[in-house]
Amino acid sequence: MRCESRVALRLKVRIYGKDSKGREFDLPCEALDASIGGARLVGALPNFKPGDVFMLQHQSLRARFRVKWVAPRNGGLVELGVESLLPCRNLWKRKLPNPERDSFGDKAPVQPAWPKIK
Repeated sequence: MRCESRVALRLKVRIYGKDSKGREFDLPCEALDASIGGARLVGALPNFKPGDVFMLQHQSLRARFRVKWVAPRNGGLVELGVESLLPCRNLWKRKLPNPERDSFGDKAPVQPAWPKIK
């Protein structure tokens, strides 16, 4: 489940790398929306599966991404949900919302159940 808000985009990007059989690919696609931690891409993107890793480039910026989900669309297009492997890097040249802060650090420290030995 995504814990970050996404911003709607329509940006031309390209993805490249090697597929699971070692064949190189370099494909144009479009980023539909994005957050600091990931994006939703669409294009003629064959043979992707969750866990695949590739480079994504927008203008002169690039970073590694991992496929989280794959959904076929009409017209031979495929939609990919991807997560950034370097989530602090903003490739999109847009102001993105800050990631939601979780409350994990706000909890009181857990005290051990055994007594301290002096």
